[in-house]
Amino acid sequence: MFSSPRIAHIPRRFVIRILAMALSVTFIALEFAFSTSIIQPPASAQSLGARWVSANVPPFSLGAMTRLLDGKVISVGVTTQLNEQIRRVAIYDPLADSWRETTPMNYHRNNATSILLFDGRLLVVGGTKDEPSFQLPAGPPEIFVPSTEKWTEVQVQGSDTSPEFVNMWTRSNINYLPNGKVLVLSQIYNRAYLFDPMTGDAKQTSSPQTGIGNSFPSSTILRDGRILFLSNSFMVGPPTSAEIYDPETESWSMVDLPTSVDKTLPLRLAATLPDGKALGFFNTPIKQRVSLTFDPVAKSWGDITIRYSDTNSALTLPTGELFAFQYNVAEIYSTTSKSWRTVNSPTQFRFNSVLLASGQVYIGNEIYGVDFGSLTPRPSLTEVNTSAASFRVEPLARGSIVSLFGSNLMGMGGSSSSAVASDITPFNIIDGNGNVHQVIRVFTNTPNQINYLMSYDVPA
Repeated sequence: MFSSPRIAHIPRRFVIRILAMALSVTFIALEFAFSTSIIQPPASAQSLGARWVSANVPPFSLGAMTRLLDGKVISVGVTTQLNEQIRRVAIYDPLADSWRETTPMNYHRNNATSILLFDGRLLVVGGTKDEPSFQLPAGPPEIFVPSTEKWTEVQVQGSDTSPEFVNMWTRSNINYLPNGKVLVLSQIYNRAYLFDPMTGDAKQTSSPQTGIGNSFPSSTILRDGRILFLSNSFMVGPPTSAEIYDPETESWSMVDLPTSVDKTLPLRLAATLPDGKALGFFNTPIKQRVSLTFDPVAKSWGDITIRYSDTNSALTLPTGELFAFQYNVAEIYSTTSKSWRTVNSPTQFRFNSVLLASGQVYIGNEIYGVDFGSLTPRPSLTEVNTSAASFRVEPLARGSIVSLFGSNLMGMGGSSSSAVASDITPFNIIDGNGNVHQVIRVFTNTPNQINYLMSYDVPA
């Protein structure tokens, strides 16, 4: 085959290597031709030192977890066996690393949604009954009061007494607005509702212009209080669209979807970044997992970069970075370099996670300890006299966070969606010993919640 005298003396294995290299270059060129943009993994992608530490294994499977104002964590829908009715509730104490059960819900709920209200109570809505089809609504909303550990049912009412108010929670996208109301986007009725958890009042409001979709719509609250929404339609119905809801005018406006992603696959919004942009998880036409940011001021997508995990959510760390993980991979998104880097992953697969008041990520049987740098640990504060802050830290924590919850908190630092963390006004908190501490550094904020990082030089 290779009869030319110029190459007859070349070893066959060398020729094979040359051909393999040529084919590789050809495939890369073809991939470039058929994709709108080629993204290379960031040079900084590397496996860092292990930071996962073991925690006491919970005595049950956990449901969705929410951090309460006292820093404890509540999990709605814990189970100990298959096919168990999902009604049980448990509370986790990070200081003792222990779980205990509390008063169960009034209704059995599969796939319910939990919302921490501004007054510290927990609202649980939606879910379906434990029956073969999992289609019947579980029941009306109910609220958990941490001080009494009791549940109270919320009677939904309104001028329109339609039975839709009973079924509107099933297969819905739910958002907690800065004005304290809940925006419910029902896929069953393709309508939008506003619900006031304090009074039980419900009413219809304007719906997205192109529909709500039929395949797990996704949304995130922006820094100015508006909601960015992706409809996610699959197989039938109108194509997936992106819109923004303004709670003040109760109106929707269309925005463009990114052009470089596969719109036949689910599009997910993961979080709102400290700079006010929203981060979304997508796939390219060549099935490459990527993230993009949405600028609500310019109404444009950018900062496309490869990501490594296949998860649909992320937590904002006290470093201002985003943390996403699954069983075999974990990664951190840098808001400075606009890229992901891999870190050690958990040893066991877990669906649920929560950011503790110590700044650590808790997943049930493991805790991811955030590295705050080479700073001297300080004695921990175990109590803060404020009804609107979440603050409990572990002994000798390197850093700890204070989360303020309330309506329209942007008044503390301006309502501009392009505002940066430094715009937020510092405030003082008083610990259980009467010491005053100034909290300065902000690592994330929305109109509903501002997360501050305690400074390290506060008095013990």
